[in-house]
Amino acid sequence: MKTHSVRVVLGLVSAVAILAAARCGSKGYATDTQIPGIGQEVPLVQVDGHALPTVIASKASEQTSVVGGKATLGEAIASGQYKISLLRGTGMSAMTSTVSGTVVFTWTETTVSAAIDLGAGLGTHTFTFQR
Repeated sequence: MKTHSVRVVLGLVSAVAILAAARCGSKGYATDTQIPGIGQEVPLVQVDGHALPTVIASKASEQTSVVGGKATLGEAIASGQYKISLLRGTGMSAMTSTVSGTVVFTWTETTVSAAIDLGAGLGTHTFTFQR
């Protein structure tokens, strides 16, 4: 009789353990919650320490300003995608454009930032997004 009871208890404990492991998924943690920050969109607030809009390149007949942007935080906030809105004025005309890509952020509790190369003529600037 005791052998039968022990088998039932062991079977029950094993079933509970298997169900608990299945809930955790293959990565070893509960999969029904996201890592905080993933997918969060955060606005661009500064370029090279200056509030928006800010001029990043200027010549006698042409000026380029950053007028807006956002970042979408990725895995554990360490990486993500960005979109930067630029306004280029030449003489009497102005043209807007968007630069986008993926970058690795440095982050604090309130901001994420990254050095982003905007290409020839515009160079690399530090973009800070508010969390």
